[in-house]
Amino acid sequence: MGPNDTISWFETVTPEVYALPRFLKPAQWRDFIDYLFASRRFDAVLLAGSRLFYRILSDLKKGYPELAIVDFLFNTDGHVKLHRDVMSLLAGVLCENAEVRDWCLAAGWRSHEITLVESRIDVTAYAEGPRPLDLVERLVIRPEDIVVGYSGRLSEEKAPEIFVEVAILCRQEPRLRFVMTGGGRLADEIERRVSRAPAETRIKVCGVVDDVKPYFTLYDVFVLPSFKDGRPIAVLEALASGCAVVASFVGGLPALVENDVNGYLVPPGDAAVIATHLLTLAADPNRLAALQIAARQVAERNFDRRFADASYARAIESAVERVRRSVD
Repeated sequence: MGPNDTISWFETVTPEVYALPRFLKPAQWRDFIDYLFASRRFDAVLLAGSRLFYRILSDLKKGYPELAIVDFLFNTDGHVKLHRDVMSLLAGVLCENAEVRDWCLAAGWRSHEITLVESRIDVTAYAEGPRPLDLVERLVIRPEDIVVGYSGRLSEEKAPEIFVEVAILCRQEPRLRFVMTGGGRLADEIERRVSRAPAETRIKVCGVVDDVKPYFTLYDVFVLPSFKDGRPIAVLEALASGCAVVASFVGGLPALVENDVNGYLVPPGDAAVIATHLLTLAADPNRLAALQIAARQVAERNFDRRFADASYARAIESAVERVRRSVD
């Protein structure tokens, strides 16, 4: 499964996963959605940024008055304008972090209609341990090398170009090796920047990969220089894999990374500060090892998915009950 494709994950939960662009033309999407609602008689809809569903929510609510519609907000940018436009149709809102919860309160939601459900992962699925031999051989990683990784969407808000700039700033430290995975709008731009970097810059762009877990096992440090973010799964995966994390002080990231405990928080997009932290860790392997140990411990203690599943269910069930009472 690639980093931008969650279809396989959903298919472990239900066989009814319909990625509309894969088998229908856009003009057919609405008819298929109408068929699903008529044949399945859903109790609830959980929105997660679908512009199509925002457009048709009013019609769905007219056709199915008892339908409980819950929106899931990940940050205070993105689709919050669309969220405001349909607030009167919604039965509740899920928030990925405290910043979003506070925004929802300011926007007019009542506290009992808001559920803070912070994203989590199956920590046991991510391994500490030896570097994957196939990646070590393919990327020519030496035992003494410190591998710095970026895995995720190559888009403006994630600032992957800053990662390339960091690699250039660190080019005089031969043990620092930089590896990128992921795809997105900036993929071609990233390739151009890497091709123009000084010859001694040690960075490899791997593109979209089928399984990102071995890369997290390969990384010693994970860097996320976002300008905007919520509570990114990639950081949870990195921590569970025992990576120290250097990330921007934005969105939900301060709840994941504690300075000088499991990593460092930096000003958004500040390549020089990130490079300084990496060079310091390269000169102090004991400090890096301590951050890595703490990263895994924090993930096990705070970010295991088992503690979140029940919260999702309770939030949706409560929304369904509120709608049914209002209709009755």
